[in-house]
Amino acid sequence: MRSRNDAFSLVELLVVISIIAILVGLLLPALSVLRVRANKVTCQANLHQLGLAFELYTQDSRSYWPIARYMPAPFLSSDPSPALSQPLSKYLGEAGTAGLNANRIYQCPGDTQWAFVASGSSYEYNTMIAGRKLDEIPPIALGIVSPAQFWVARDFDGGTFDTSTGQLTVPFFHDLRTLLFADGRAGNF
Repeated sequence: MRSRNDAFSLVELLVVISIIAILVGLLLPALSVLRVRANKVTCQANLHQLGLAFELYTQDSRSYWPIARYMPAPFLSSDPSPALSQPLSKYLGEAGTAGLNANRIYQCPGDTQWAFVASGSSYEYNTMIAGRKLDEIPPIALGIVSPAQFWVARDFDGGTFDTSTGQLTVPFFHDLRTLLFADGRAGNF
């Protein structure tokens, strides 16, 4: 039989709960920072996957880059080209096949309710490169920038954009813009 002295007192229990609450309070800001960092790493990984798909596409297309709109509908554009997901679908797979959800590659984890929900893509395609070879792009051909400095795709964030249903305001997804460069590297600007 337990004696009365073996039990925790109410004061001891409150002290333990207070210590746990203080520790949780100290850890929550760190967890928030880690979540932001994880979102950024996932975004860069998505852009890197797009870079691999671009590499495969250009190898199959005699070094020509895909012809596509800067953003899928409903974002307004006079460009009749398809969304980027169409020419790259062969290299990224269809959504749901082989356990791969290709649609998630086009979603920045920071874009929970804006561009991806509206169009199926969080990433803007640089149409200056569409249907051309790298050495045909004026800034690269003139030696103004190298392929390592020329962006191909980036977060579509930080602005108000016209859509077929009105305007959509998209906040910045990260503290620094995430870019995919023509040399296949994904990084920050």
